[in-house]
Amino acid sequence: MDFLFVLKPSSPAVTDEVVVVEIKRARTVHGVVRKATLEEVNKFHTYVVAVREYYNRNTSPPAVRGLMICEAYTAQADPIRRNLEQLRDPRLEFKTWSRVVEDTEKLHLGWLKATRRRGADP
Repeated sequence: MDFLFVLKPSSPAVTDEVVVVEIKRARTVHGVVRKATLEEVNKFHTYVVAVREYYNRNTSPPAVRGLMICEAYTAQADPIRRNLEQLRDPRLEFKTWSRVVEDTEKLHLGWLKATRRRGADP
């Protein structure tokens, strides 16, 4: 596990949230796309389940979800990844680095647009 974010409630959220983040390099030192293996995908799922079980000891457990970022998956890992994405609990999300960059750009451009609009308002 690379990161564990524990978020406390703030408006408009009504529940705590815990996010388990696993990050894999996009390329090898030789520039070849690095693919996450079945073992890595299963280990990530195990991390998220372990965190969920830890917090389920509370009377009001937070929502636990997982985010794995890598560029690609091996042929054995990809169908398992697709199945895990369908789970409702824990909620697992798998993103490529390309998607992270694209989402970040959209969020940034949206923020700039809103900021410019607010700055233009008298």
